[in-house]
Amino acid sequence: MLSDGTVKIFPRLIIIINIDDQIIVIAEDDGKIILSSDYLLRINNEHSGLVLSSLINHNTILLSNSMTRGTTKRVERNLVLGWNNKAPLIAKELDSYVARGSELHVLTNSDKITQFINEQLVNELTEQKIFVYSGSLTNRFDLEKLNLFSYDYVILLANEESEQQNLIEEADAECLICLLHLKNIIDKSNKEKTFSIVAEMYDIRNCQLANTTCADDFIVSPNLISKYISQLSENKNIKKVYDVLLTVDGPEIYSCLASIALNLIGLGEQCMAGRFSSESSAKVNNHALPPE
Repeated sequence: MLSDGTVKIFPRLIIIINIDDQIIVIAEDDGKIILSSDYLLRINNEHSGLVLSSLINHNTILLSNSMTRGTTKRVERNLVLGWNNKAPLIAKELDSYVARGSELHVLTNSDKITQFINEQLVNELTEQKIFVYSGSLTNRFDLEKLNLFSYDYVILLANEESEQQNLIEEADAECLICLLHLKNIIDKSNKEKTFSIVAEMYDIRNCQLANTTCADDFIVSPNLISKYISQLSENKNIKKVYDVLLTVDGPEIYSCLASIALNLIGLGEQCMAGRFSSESSAKVNNHALPPE
């Protein structure tokens, strides 16, 4: 972050880091950030009146453009299972990422939601055609009619129209049942799974149960929001970082194998190393990851 408050996630390699600029560090907790001995030596020498040439230059940290920056948008066919107040925002956000002619299909058992989509939301999307199917995300027969293998992404949302919508356990139970149905449909098809499934959960503990299903990623909404608020309370500048990361043209973070990441360094990509705690959780599919 520059001294004027401007955040540069992937600046040009020739950028000069000044003494008043700040480095954005990725760590589990700020208490686990350990400054290098070289940096501490530099600080001590400066306080002693000895000014050394800066130990930080463009070779110290290799920053680059995002893996997908500059790529063209493509026509996509995506599916939303269930509906809640975040669904319209998701639909509009997808409209910024896909090419014209894309399709967004929605499965819901609510006449009210169907009316909202057909009368209002359809007029707010410019790149996507939206289609609504009547059915329940916990009904296997309704799911089988959708031809899952024709989609690029399947987004599973907690259904606000259920009778138990205020109960976290019930909302997550519906998602788990749907995921089990999807897994069974995929397994019985004898086809290779070519689409990604992202499921929304309310209780992070239920993600452990869902790991046995076919979901590729989970978004725990309350946990994500609480982390965001917690980080803001510690450092208000975090908002500027998220504002850059979450824009359409902002950088994206991808998970990939180390062998692939090392090859990307030569292409000007920035790599962040990490290690999974167990083999069971080490599932890497080159997916874009939301910042936590």
